[in-house]
Amino acid sequence: GSATNSEKSGRPGRPGNVLTALKALSAMIAMIAMIAAFCVLAVPPAILAAHGAESSADERARHERVAAALVEVHTHADEPDLYSPWQSLGVERYQGSGVVIEGGRILTAAHVVSHPVALTVKRQGTTKRRPARVTFVGAACDLAIVEVDDPTLFEDVEPLKIGDLPRLGDSVTAYGFPLGGDPISVTAGIVSRIEIGEYGYSGEQLL
Repeated sequence: GSATNSEKSGRPGRPGNVLTALKALSAMIAMIAMIAAFCVLAVPPAILAAHGAESSADERARHERVAAALVEVHTHADEPDLYSPWQSLGVERYQGSGVVIEGGRILTAAHVVSHPVALTVKRQGTTKRRPARVTFVGAACDLAIVEVDDPTLFEDVEPLKIGDLPRLGDSVTAYGFPLGGDPISVTAGIVSRIEIGEYGYSGEQLL
């Protein structure tokens, strides 16, 4: 009577049913593994190696192109003293990152070139500094345009284009000189959040 009741309720009443089910499951797993192995082996190793080499070569070419367009921005700034307008806070030195864009211009952060009394730029991996000047400041978004008169700065440099806004989950890479020094800093990650935030330089609420 107990076996009949268990069969009606949907529970296996005999140990043989459990063993049969386990054997069927094992056979199914083995078949799936065999199909997966066949799919991997169906791709010639030469194609897999070529694909990996091509991806690595493309990544290296992109890295070199971006690194060549990076510049160090050096600023000697004399900020006004808002509490004593008849004097300044004294000359201080700042350093930031910039990138060559089309038109022989350099895009950098506005706070890096604020109140300049002397401004120079230096290409990544070189020692020569070239005089520069600020031609436009977008204080709200903390961006500025810097230009130089020496055309040799742009030799063998491919200007970078301003792309679209990345989407959530996109892979991104940041290049620059956040801590100063000659070697560039490269940080890779993904876009984990897109939101409105306050810009420290202007206090504006922007992306």
